[in-house]
Parts: sequence; C-alpha cells; structure tokens
Amino acid sequence: MSNPAGWYPQPDGQQRYWDGQHWTEHFAPGTATPVATPATDGEPARSWPENEHVIPMSDQLTPAPQSVGAPVEVKGSNGLAVAGFVLALLGALSSFIPIVNIGGDFLALLGLIFGIIGLVKSGSRGAGKGLSIAAIILAVAAFVISIVVNMTTVAAVNTAVKSIDTGQGTPAAVTGKIGQPVKDGSFTFVVHSVKCGMTTSGGSLPSKPQGEFCAVNLSVTNHGTKAQLFDALEVKGFIAGSKYEADSGASAMANPNTDTFLNNINPGNSINAIVLIDVPAGKPLDTVELHDSLFSTGTSVSVK
Repeated sequence: MSNPAGWYPQPDGQQRYWDGQHWTEHFAPGTATPVATPATDGEPARSWPENEHVIPMSDQLTPAPQSVGAPVEVKGSNGLAVAGFVLALLGALSSFIPIVNIGGDFLALLGLIFGIIGLVKSGSRGAGKGLSIAAIILAVAAFVISIVVNMTTVAAVNTAVKSIDTGQGTPAAVTGKIGQPVKDGSFTFVVHSVKCGMTTSGGSLPSKPQGEFCAVNLSVTNHGTKAQLFDALEVKGFIAGSKYEADSGASAMANPNTDTFLNNINPGNSINAIVLIDVPAGKPLDTVELHDSLFSTGTSVSVK
C-alpha cells in the first residue's frame, strides 16, 4: 500500500512532493528531521538517517558528505628573535655603566644581528616579529646610550685631570725661595740652585734641548711614615705665566746615580737630584713648582 500524496521532509532540511507513486522534482522549505520514506509497492516505510540522502528519482541511500573541520594554523617558534631580544636587553642595561658598556655594545651588536635575522624569518615561521623589532630598537638605543655615557665620562675625566693639575700658567702658591725648605705631602724640598743655558744633558747618552736646559739642583726628604716615589715629572718650571715640564730622559742622564728617579724614598731618607727643564733660549725660570705625587696640590719656590 502506497502512502498518500503529499509533502514529506527530506534529510537536507527541505520537503519533497510524493504524488502517491513516485517522488517528483518539486521541493519546498522545511526542517531537517529523521523521516520515514513512504512505502512503495509493498515495501514498508523506513526511517532515513540524517547522514544519508536520497538520489533524485531513486530510493537509494548514500552517505551524506561528512563535514571537514577548518585547518588549525599552528605558529612556529622563532629562537633567533628571542635570543636577539635577550642580548639587546642586556646590552641596553649595561650601556649606562662606563667601561662595562664596551662589553654591552658587543651584546647589543649580537642582538641586532639576531633581531634582523629573526625579523626576516618571522614571516615563514609566523612568530617572533614583535620580539625581533624590539631587539633591533633596544640594540640601537644601547649604542646611542653607550656613546653618550662614554663621551660624558671622558669629558668628566679630562675635567678632573685638569683640576688636579695646577693649571696652565697658574703655579702653586710660593712658599719659599732658593735654599729654604718647603713641604708638599710627605716630601720636604730644598732647591739649592737653578742654572739655565745648558745645551746638553751630559751623561753617557746626552740629550739636546729644543731651546736650552735649566738645571734645578734640589734635595728631597721623606718626612712621612711610609715610602714615597719621586719622579722628575713632579718638578715643573714657570716663566711669565707659562708652564714647562721636566725632561725625564735628559734628567736621568744628568744624574750620576741612575736610581735617583722612580725609586721609593723611605721615611727619614733623602736624595739629591738634578732636574732638567727645556725652556726657550735666554729665558730663565721665575718659579719652580714641586709635588710629592701627581695628585698633590704642590708648592712653589721663587728662583728669580
């Protein structure tokens, strides 16, 4: 017995018209629910599973197409970007510390290289673009900060060195004259004589001046409690506001005892030394400035 003609739900959600004998090509909107096929020629009605559909003009059942999930995009890792960021960050942190920032600049350079490579590879790996850009920015910032810090440090050191020095054309305060003892730090100095107009240092390897040598004959006594080093460079001459340094090589030749300079003077001991200062020909020294060390204030003796 055949089902009566009418609209019957289909697995695809539509309704199809049954004329009492055959399926027609007429469809109408409907809801997709499991339905029973109309019985035909003595075949009993049977349910259609939702995952099967009907081939038009046929009662054969075929599996409904299975849905395929959208592919999930899995991002890869970018170790170069991470390494570049870490190195650049360390370089940036150390860039604020003088001297240490030299090593920091090397780390920043590695960070910059890794960051650039990581940025290039971020497209294919799908990761690390942000870290790579951050690494490049940090590395450049580290270089700039390091340069500024180093320049500031050098300027500060130069200023400090100049402040330690008594200054161009400004001798230390005059506290005595030839033959009188004067003190600076742990040393007591006595300038015995000053002789200018010398054209050679004498000695086994005589030196010649650019102008002429003024020979400062002095004695140095350590009145302190520990050994102290004396050097010819701690004696300076002044002429009309201009400062003249001692010639350490020529001074060494002018002293018969080669241990006069760059040796410690123990407490209570004294040495005699001749210090040669190269000055313009015909211009005698006005004052002689004496120091017990590079960092001392110094004292001056009038030798006019």
